[in-house]
Amino acid sequence: MNIAVTGASGHIGVNLCRQLMTLGHSVTVLNHKSNAGLDQWNLPAVHGDLLDMDSLNELVAGADVVFHLAATIGIHKKDPVMFKTNLTGTENVLKACKQNKVKRLIHFSSIHAYRHEPTDRELNEGRALDTESRFDYVRSKALATRIILKANSKEIETIVLVPTAVIGPYDYRPSLLGDAIIRFYNHKTPALIPGGYNWVDVRDVSSAAIRAIDSARPGQSYILAGHWKSLRDLASIIHREGGATPPFLTVPMTLAKASAPFLNLYSRIMKQAPLYTSLSLDAIANGHKNISYRKAREELGYQPRPFEKTVADTVNWLKNENFI
Repeated sequence: MNIAVTGASGHIGVNLCRQLMTLGHSVTVLNHKSNAGLDQWNLPAVHGDLLDMDSLNELVAGADVVFHLAATIGIHKKDPVMFKTNLTGTENVLKACKQNKVKRLIHFSSIHAYRHEPTDRELNEGRALDTESRFDYVRSKALATRIILKANSKEIETIVLVPTAVIGPYDYRPSLLGDAIIRFYNHKTPALIPGGYNWVDVRDVSSAAIRAIDSARPGQSYILAGHWKSLRDLASIIHREGGATPPFLTVPMTLAKASAPFLNLYSRIMKQAPLYTSLSLDAIANGHKNISYRKAREELGYQPRPFEKTVADTVNWLKNENFI
């Protein structure tokens, strides 16, 4: 098939393109700033961005399927540039797909797009979208998700995939979570905070995305979750794989939230990824421990691999690529 991909140089994008190429599909990517991890494939690329309709029309022309992954993760509560990229950019991709008569558009959202409260009930695809979140990133992903789902029609089939916290190999940039694993390994995280994430392997997410081409029902969303594990669980497994001993100190969440603005300022000055952000602290503190992937399992044959295997493979890949 002829497949177009936005966000191809991101963590999921690289893994998805590698799997698509291995299966023999013809892949064209939107190249905005980097093609790290895709160099060896010599993929056809269109230079542009989500706010440039000419480049989007060129990208999707002749495509059977479009995967829309490109987005900006905002580290601040208010980020109008990020908001425009994630929302207007998604609207532009949809418009280009319609103009070029693309058969199927598969959009990547985020688990943050859903309201997590109440946390004592299973979080599944029936949960309301958090379209009024105080975080621009969350609100932009929720609104974009709603737009894509409402756009499903005979003219174009739209599907939404919703991964949780993605980790795994082939993280060339690396991602914020990949950078966190590097810091744990190198003993550059002075303290832990209580809480954790639902972690999912990027390879499982990519495989599910490919199965969605033929198996996903139009107009539906699919949560691609993995396993909830605490940050201490993560640090302990990294230690078993040769990394530093996990930090002894666990900082109360109230103190972590109070110090986050100062840590973010320091990170900007040092040109580093922030250790914790307001969004990540909120996700860790209020993250849902019972996120269901039942729908994806039943309809896409989705089954996440063990968390320990994912972390071990991630650490080994980072070693081989000299990140650690």
